[in-house]
Amino acid sequence: MNSSKKKYFQYSCGFNLTFAIAILFSILLEFPLGVVTCFSILLLTGNLALLTLEIRKNSKPYQTADRVEKTDPDPVDHGILSDLDSELARRKAQKRLERN
Repeated sequence: MNSSKKKYFQYSCGFNLTFAIAILFSILLEFPLGVVTCFSILLLTGNLALLTLEIRKNSKPYQTADRVEKTDPDPVDHGILSDLDSELARRKAQKRLERN
């Protein structure tokens, strides 16, 4: 589970727990029916919103099997290669000078 999915899951659990506890306490403490209804509507609306987000996110085609990692075809730094080439040319020139 990646971090964004874990974050949404934690938020949904937090919303559910918070509003469920609020509903429980409002019933036990005999709050007016309007307060209980308000908490219930908030709980249902939050769950519906999170469900809609998850369905929308998961409705995209599942592409992990077909996905090819996009990597740089030449991972070697060109600056290092040019430095190596110049060093090799310098050594070859030095060997030629030693022979002569």
